[in-house]
Order: sequence, then structure tokens, then C-alpha cells
Amino acid sequence: MGTILGPILLSLSLSVTGVGVVENQHQCSMNTDLMGEYVLKDKEISLCTDNIKGNNETVQNVLKHETIHAIHHNLGWEQRTILHEDLITFLVRHFIDDGETVFVLLNYEATDQEFEARILTHLPTDWIALALLISSL
Repeated sequence: MGTILGPILLSLSLSVTGVGVVENQHQCSMNTDLMGEYVLKDKEISLCTDNIKGNNETVQNVLKHETIHAIHHNLGWEQRTILHEDLITFLVRHFIDDGETVFVLLNYEATDQEFEARILTHLPTDWIALALLISSL
């Protein structure tokens, strides 16, 4: 699928599966490292657009990342991951810089899921959109 179709498919997948997307600048202003979060109780992705801009990130990548967390929840996995733990470890060692690795280890309880979301964000957007649809069945 082309560049424009991936974001459209992701938007439609979020809508069809009942996942909302909102801005939450109040929560974000208290933590400038926060780009977004999947809020399970509200079934929505909360975006920190000011933080995203300030950290040279893209809304698309943050949406993809948080959608991975939505997939984890759809599958009923609080600590489990899609990828095998050994593969996550290998990918983190080779593709995530040391500073980011330390940040995740110090700030996240479900570190494997967080690393997985950061890794899988590099997949094409349409793949993530389809995975969300499938995990919702």
C-alpha cells in the first residue's frame, strides 16, 4: 500500500475498533518525555502534540506505537509480547541506543512491551492497522 493509504487505513482501523484519539496537553505538560499513551479504561490514544513537536517525532509514529499497545490489550496481554523475548533483546541491543534503553528500563513496568512497541513502530503503517483489526476479532 502506498504512503497515503497506510495512515488512512490506520485511522479507519482505529475508528472501526472503537479506539478514540484525543489530545491531552494537561497530562503531557507534566511529563515532557511523554509523546502519547494508550488509555485502556477509555479505549483511546492520548496524544501529546506539543511534546511530539518538541522532540522531533511524528504523530504517525506515535499513533503506530500506541496502536501496538492497543493490540497488546486486545489480546489480553498485560506482560506478554508478540515477539519472542530473545528476539526483542537482540533487536534492542542492535537498534535502540543505550540512552533510550536505560530510559525504558527506568520508567516502564512492562519493559518488553514498551521495547516491542518501539521496535514494531518501524513496520509499515498498514500492517499495524491490519494487526489492530485482527486483534479485535
